Amino acid sequence: MLESGGNASGKLQDEIKTKIFNAVDGMFLLAQLHLDSLIGKRSLKAVRTALEKLPSGSNALYEAYRDAMSRIESQVSDQIDLAKQVLLWVACAKRPLTTLELQHALAVEVGKPKIDPDNFPQIEDMVSVCAGLVTVDEESGIIRLVHHTTQEYFEQTQKQWFPNADVYIAIVCVTHLSFSIFDDGFCQTDAEFEPSLLSNGLYDYAAHNWGYHACGAPIETSDLIADFLQTEPKVSRCSQAMMATKDYYHTDYSQNVPRNFTGMHLAAYFGLQDVIVALLAAGNEPDLKDTHGRTPLSYAAERGYEEVVTLLLANKAVDPNSKDFVRGWTPLCRVDLNAADSGWTPLFWAAAKGHDTVTKLLFEKVEVNPDPKDIEYGRTPLSWAAERGHTTVVEALLTKVEVDVDSRSKYRRTPLWFSKERGHEEITELLLANNAVDSGPEYPEHEQIPLWYAAEIGQEAIVKRLLGDGVHPNLKSEFGRTPLSYAAEKGHEAIVKLLLGNDKVDPELRDYEYGRTALSWAAANGHESVVNLLLQENQVDPESKSRYGTPLSWAARFGHEAVVKLLLAKDNVDPNSKCDCQRTPLSYAAEKGHEAIVKLLLERGEVNLSSKDSKYGRTPLLWARINGHKAIVKLLKEGPTNRTTKNSRR
Repeated sequence: MLESGGNASGKLQDEIKTKIFNAVDGMFLLAQLHLDSLIGKRSLKAVRTALEKLPSGSNALYEAYRDAMSRIESQVSDQIDLAKQVLLWVACAKRPLTTLELQHALAVEVGKPKIDPDNFPQIEDMVSVCAGLVTVDEESGIIRLVHHTTQEYFEQTQKQWFPNADVYIAIVCVTHLSFSIFDDGFCQTDAEFEPSLLSNGLYDYAAHNWGYHACGAPIETSDLIADFLQTEPKVSRCSQAMMATKDYYHTDYSQNVPRNFTGMHLAAYFGLQDVIVALLAAGNEPDLKDTHGRTPLSYAAERGYEEVVTLLLANKAVDPNSKDFVRGWTPLCRVDLNAADSGWTPLFWAAAKGHDTVTKLLFEKVEVNPDPKDIEYGRTPLSWAAERGHTTVVEALLTKVEVDVDSRSKYRRTPLWFSKERGHEEITELLLANNAVDSGPEYPEHEQIPLWYAAEIGQEAIVKRLLGDGVHPNLKSEFGRTPLSYAAEKGHEAIVKLLLGNDKVDPELRDYEYGRTALSWAAANGHESVVNLLLQENQVDPESKSRYGTPLSWAARFGHEAVVKLLLAKDNVDPNSKCDCQRTPLSYAAEKGHEAIVKLLLERGEVNLSSKDSKYGRTPLLWARINGHKAIVKLLKEGPTNRTTKNSRR
């Protein structure tokens, strides 16, 4: 701004402060925007004129944003283009972007097979041209709008500023996914997959979100998309990035995704009806299975895309009863893939996800079986819909006479049982109103059920009888879980007591998949009385570590303050215990916003505030800051209270 004599400058500063203070009514953001609006004024008159025109009142922010956009449009053309591209991506992206991702997005040139390294914009330029509307979080590297009201402004004015945002972003994303560097297709190892993502900054975003933007794009963009979807190696690489989730507890996580994923699969996954029409016209097969046994119809049904389901069902080459392998795995299936086509049909996926219209579209086809059973649990679509509370789906299925409303699962559960167990009163009433439903006891006394299952569902009398009949208390389910593990998870205190009273019970047995003990399950679910019972057992290790951490980690993660207190009262419980990805209880509590638990952990003076996880390199403070937990940020900056030490706890 102006540089003039001392007195004049001082008077002007006072005048600016007074005018802005009166206009903003305590809103710091508005004050900053008003200050930014004075940048570049070259005379006292220009400054005073601008001060007189400062907006105030209920529309002040809106006017300030409009003024900021006017200042952007007064820049030179290159700066205007850069600012609008930055704001378009930041305001219209499906998730927050890092500065690296945005740099790569802005460097993409449509029609070119790779990024020119000389085309990356500087971060400082991306921020400076936006008239104070964007900011960068230095710790996370995320570039964002300065305030939630800025997002609201651009949502209200998108047709004015970014009328073709989805088209533009879809084109950039598909261009990036089509780069020649991805001609090699599916990465064969994590060691190959991870560097590829890191060196291609936009790829992760593009793989996960191109289809959502393409849904809002007109048919003119489908040629570019259709070309991409008919290039098998690039589709394969894209689907791998889209579906792979980094897992520190299993090797080769990038390989645990379906292969043979075609362009038709991708189009169905994102609900791109017009693109599917184009692919069919080009001769693409509509019913191919990926290596998980899933077809395009399966994905469209799961995700509730009615138009795509209708389109595929109209094609005679599509089998509407095709079963996948995902929900049908048994040890036998893993050996004999020919036996594995007894998983979920598209109807299963639609019913389980609550898509009532898609459910009706499917079972209205004469050839569709409305009452199939999966082989993993022996359950039907009605069973899954009843458990998950999808009332309209249940209503639709009950209209089909072929549906067995009393069908029992592998462990003798009926749809009515699932509905009652989950507390879905409306569905329970619907089922009871059906004359074919047996409202009697689920388990007649002469029928045997596994001890672990009786423990899970809280059948104390059956547990007592089975133990009396000599059933071993450590007998595991197919997942390696004991009766005590299930009872502890569900909080069935009386059954936990029964099992602990048996001399043969081993409370430290771990399940197969996660290596968790009964204490770990009880702590994660906040069952204070069960945790207390287990901690009284000499055999129980309060520090029993699973792949995802100790019981303290689980309790801290899910916000169970009383359980955290019980565990911290044990001298041999380490408040800095780490899971396999190096996260501490404090890290989880800070991320999830559990302020009371953060306080409890800080009271243990030895808690480590600087510990970083191995995936993101984030401290507890950074986790709290990223998730907006201001009170916890303040606590962590103040540090441990040192009010509780090991000696004082004794």
